[in-house]
Amino acid sequence: MSTQITKFIGGAISILITVFFFLTKLGSPLKKRRTIKLVRIHLEKMGETTDTIKSITPNFDSKRGQFNILVEFNDEQNVIYDYRVSIVDNSVFLNDILIGKRSLEKGKHDSCYKY
Repeated sequence: MSTQITKFIGGAISILITVFFFLTKLGSPLKKRRTIKLVRIHLEKMGETTDTIKSITPNFDSKRGQFNILVEFNDEQNVIYDYRVSIVDNSVFLNDILIGKRSLEKGKHDSCYKY
């Protein structure tokens, strides 16, 4: 009987370690969906439509424990807007504008740049 309990406890610990690793390295799927939704709402408020957006890609930052949302627009090739959501008040702000690995000072879709 004690062998079964030991195996059960060992299995439970393995599952907990796996879940912990998943959440710390890849981020919570619920948090990812929520962050994408907040950025989409923000973009709609800025006047962007689904027709102007080429892609929205979540990128988990394991150091901060949050998602950056990388947005590409149809009218700007190879320019990526890096949006973040504040953990304090859930406000969305533009963190950076990238072309390749270089940061840009200004883009066509940066009316909410937070300095």
